[in-house]
Amino acid sequence: MEQFEVWAKYQENFDKIGKSADNVIIVEDFLDESDRIKIVDYLNTHREDPEFSGGKDLRDSQVIRENPEIYGFMKKYESEIYKIATEHFTNKYGIELEQKPWNSLHFVKWSPDMASGLHSDCQHPNGDPLWKGNYYKLNISALIYPNDDYEGGHITFPPYDIDIKPKAGTLVIFPSNNYYAHEVTRVDSGIRYTMPMWLTFKMGFSGPMVQYNHGDSKGLWRNIGEDDSDLRSY
Repeated sequence: MEQFEVWAKYQENFDKIGKSADNVIIVEDFLDESDRIKIVDYLNTHREDPEFSGGKDLRDSQVIRENPEIYGFMKKYESEIYKIATEHFTNKYGIELEQKPWNSLHFVKWSPDMASGLHSDCQHPNGDPLWKGNYYKLNISALIYPNDDYEGGHITFPPYDIDIKPKAGTLVIFPSNNYYAHEVTRVDSGIRYTMPMWLTFKMGFSGPMVQYNHGDSKGLWRNIGEDDSDLRSY
């Protein structure tokens, strides 16, 4: 199957979902408070770790070695996110999702001065799919915010005039395409932790596959062939 045929199937699903602001789903108190405190305590053990910053994230393989309880929380909340996404996107729009995350729940640290420009997670600004790193398969974005003791670092959706400074324990879910372009404002002070995860559409076929490299995320801000040497890759 040619690339344009592959993407056309993904675009059909995004068109079914449409452009409603109601598809930016905010669930406060998603994390159990006792779980949230333990997660933040664990993350704070890596607070000064230069190898944990931006795209240098904490993944399953490291967490399960260091703290199996926290790893258990990650798997628990992956299942809960899938339930919410299924309730909204499958039951409402008939969009089937793979139960296993395409990009599983992990931890990201945002230090002061870090920000994220306006982008979507699976398309270039001009609408072309982002084949690099298989980002085109990032179809439903989910973000958990375990802490809120920082300034700045809002997630905003300019097309809908949505500006969110999530309180600790909040989950935000939204479609990952250009209809839901979003940005993260500059972190002014403190440390902003996030727990992102992405679900993918159940398509019944395998599209082009490319080895993942976090540096490919620079493509989210540029179109194919455009210079991205000025963009920071964490």
